[in-house]
Amino acid sequence: MKKFSQWATIALITATAVFSGGVPAMAAGDPPYCATFSDGNLYCTALPGHIYEEINVDGGRLEDFWVGTATTRTTSGYVYHRWQTATGAWTSPAKLGTLAAKNGICVTYNDDGRLELFMQGPQNEVEHIWQKTPGGGWSGFASLGGGLSSTSGVYCASLSFPSTQPPATLFKIGIVVYGTDSAWHYKRQQAINCCWPDAWS
Repeated sequence: MKKFSQWATIALITATAVFSGGVPAMAAGDPPYCATFSDGNLYCTALPGHIYEEINVDGGRLEDFWVGTATTRTTSGYVYHRWQTATGAWTSPAKLGTLAAKNGICVTYNDDGRLELFMQGPQNEVEHIWQKTPGGGWSGFASLGGGLSSTSGVYCASLSFPSTQPPATLFKIGIVVYGTDSAWHYKRQQAINCCWPDAWS
């Protein structure tokens, strides 16, 4: 597991809670907790016990993610998700992967529309899991290393980059975490839709 010896830092500028507080009913998604860092980008996470909701590119339907059980949300446990069908009805909750999570999770898009979820794993490392095709099935979990503070969730964002070819803007995923060294660290995809560096910045 790669710790933070190779990581550079990023500074937290502002953090704003954009949820109203409390734990809403399972029928509703929770707005995420977002923070702006010194690279000028806004990264978001779900506070422990809250749902992270994203729009699935497969028909624009919502998909909810949370930590806990099929019917409850907790600060640690397995990741569950559910999604809207073509009629707008919700599926039954299903467990996503076989790895237990700690603290806040986050979900964002690859440039091709595939969702990717990030979380703190059982050894305080960053773990991620992704859709194999837009709106399709999921991979297994894979580690991105790191040594997260026990209270740190994973913040993520789809970061825009200019392109010399159409489309004019492309997106790479970036993630930010708070380490055991009491500093913020970040990592970004090396290419569009693909590949994470071993070292952290």
